[in-house]
Amino acid sequence: MKPLPIKLKLLRLANEIAIILLMNPATKKKAAPRHKQEIIYDILKTARTPKTKTGLQYQVMISWEQIDEFVKDLVDHGLLCYNPFDGTYIITQNGMRYIQG
Repeated sequence: MKPLPIKLKLLRLANEIAIILLMNPATKKKAAPRHKQEIIYDILKTARTPKTKTGLQYQVMISWEQIDEFVKDLVDHGLLCYNPFDGTYIITQNGMRYIQG
């Protein structure tokens, strides 16, 4: 039987190392927590087109409890507007000013 070429040996070794690293919980990095301002910016930026609360939640990648709290606050402060006819939220002029700086 012919020995494996060095490239194939290195590739197999790299794959084995990758599997070991993926299985080791110590190598998995957690995302850094975001500040409220970052989340608000992401919600308003996402709401430039009409989005449901669930759509906002998935795009901004926060929990249901968080999106519920943020959306209520943004609507109360006039940065986000709710359309009851289709159940969507969209950014207001004040919200646009907020994300523009």
